[in-house]
Amino acid sequence: MFAYHWLVSSVCTKKILNITLISLNRPDKINAINLKTLDALQENIKRFEDDTESPLAILYGQEGNFCSGFDLHELDENPDTKLFDDFREFLQKPAKKPIIAAITGYAVGQGLDLALWCDLRFVEENVLMGFYNRRFAIPTCDVTIRRLGQMIGTSRTMDMISLGRHITAREALDWGLCNKMVNCGTAVGEAMTRAIQMSKLSQSMLADRATVLSECETCREEWMSERKHYIGISFEKSKTLIRQFIRGEYGHHGSFKNSHITDSLDFLKN
Repeated sequence: MFAYHWLVSSVCTKKILNITLISLNRPDKINAINLKTLDALQENIKRFEDDTESPLAILYGQEGNFCSGFDLHELDENPDTKLFDDFREFLQKPAKKPIIAAITGYAVGQGLDLALWCDLRFVEENVLMGFYNRRFAIPTCDVTIRRLGQMIGTSRTMDMISLGRHITAREALDWGLCNKMVNCGTAVGEAMTRAIQMSKLSQSMLADRATVLSECETCREEWMSERKHYIGISFEKSKTLIRQFIRGEYGHHGSFKNSHITDSLDFLKN
């Protein structure tokens, strides 16, 4: 078995046989995404896309967690960051070749966005998935909401985004949010087995994949101006909630308790 690897900032990549393995490598931050990590992730994905000898990739997180979402310390220090816009732009465009998510631990907030961006999802049995960004009044990316609705339907999508609660691996499997639930410690190995199987059928598979993706990338433009109105209101609350989280006062482990922010519905009068 031949393997090589390179390191770009907080994202590691290695190649085993003809399969590329890409991992988020910020375990001290539960593999949270900041601008540097997003840039490094896109650079490594571009290398994979340009590698004519690698038909598939596996995306995972180092040391027990897939991704905990955006790095809140960066958002607190730089509330005008380009992270939101750059991440949305990234999510809009599928990779040129299939990527399988091997999910461990937490896949929450923008970490769930990233998992849903992948073609397939293998989740370990103790995984928790949810839009924890709801704790901080940060809207879920519209690209993800449309993608999620096509995967699991309107009712279950509303369930997930309304409260920001997490769902278990079993629920994710039952809802069709993941493709397979596996034992703890085996997600990458299971994804590798599937990737090798798929690599033998890559040429015809890519044609069918393109058809599926063309059907999924629909957009309801009439909702976009309304969404922008709500987002402008929400971000003003986010700053206070993020600072509470950083000080350890609120929001850890997905909790909504002890928030000092109350939603105002005054904007509905406009």
